[in-house]
Amino acid sequence: MNQNNITKESRIQSRSMDWELEMKKILWTLLLLTATILSACNPPATSTPPPETPCWWDQPLSNSSYANLDPLHLMFHCASFAGIESMQLSVNGVVAAEVSPSQTGSGGAQYGTLFLGEYDWTPPAFGTYLLEVRGKKSGSDYGPSTPIQVVFQQKPAAQELPLEAPTHEPTAAPTDTPTPEIVEVLLSDPTFSTSSFYYRGAGCGPKDITIRVEGDDPSLYSVVLFFRLKDTESSSKTEWTAVAMNPSSSGGFTLTLNSEKDIPDFTTFSSAYFQVQIVATDSEQAEVARTGVFSEVILEYCANR
Repeated sequence: MNQNNITKESRIQSRSMDWELEMKKILWTLLLLTATILSACNPPATSTPPPETPCWWDQPLSNSSYANLDPLHLMFHCASFAGIESMQLSVNGVVAAEVSPSQTGSGGAQYGTLFLGEYDWTPPAFGTYLLEVRGKKSGSDYGPSTPIQVVFQQKPAAQELPLEAPTHEPTAAPTDTPTPEIVEVLLSDPTFSTSSFYYRGAGCGPKDITIRVEGDDPSLYSVVLFFRLKDTESSSKTEWTAVAMNPSSSGGFTLTLNSEKDIPDFTTFSSAYFQVQIVATDSEQAEVARTGVFSEVILEYCANR
């Protein structure tokens, strides 16, 4: 066999091997494509099943903010395969209402039947509130609750006008003479983050103050801080202002105020006692505790520039 024949046979064998490799690649591609198409025809794996009575909020949305204390129309849904007997609304951890649901339609194979709940709730004072809803399946206990947070914050412009007391204001407004405390609920004397704070200027000291009061009795529904300014050189005073305190995760209630943003008429006096009195009510808006009037903190003008 001459050299030319050997070379031709080598080329033929090389081409044959290349052709076989190409055919294998094509076959593997077809197999992968077929597997992909078949898998697409199958439904996805079932996710973790929802709770027996899942609930969710339709309105308001979490972290919604409002500038007035008008009634708020709450809407929420719960779902169940066995029916919903009742829906429970809580505000700041205290039950506010039992709501009778209405059937609204099918939730499909995953949720069963949907039930709608509606309730008009009026906030007792400005502040931040934690709203929770949960459903009770027929013949069973309540399921897990679904929380949202809503904020009621007074418009700055309203600070220039006389402020009306909240709807649950005690019959007797705060006075200079401490009234006896109601003993049904224990409410501690308030503590303050500072003994003096400032407005205007810079470098004199803090412009914020945090007030804290202890009280974890389950009948507590709302704790409201009343405050005003009293001139250190005379008997002149500003009007009382009421703001709801916020429940603390560690227990008790707290509220942080900024001298220039949260205190009406903060420029009235160059030096003033920051007077406070704290009033607590139950879910029926009946007063259950009241502290005396405290004048331990001074608000001062800062002349530094």
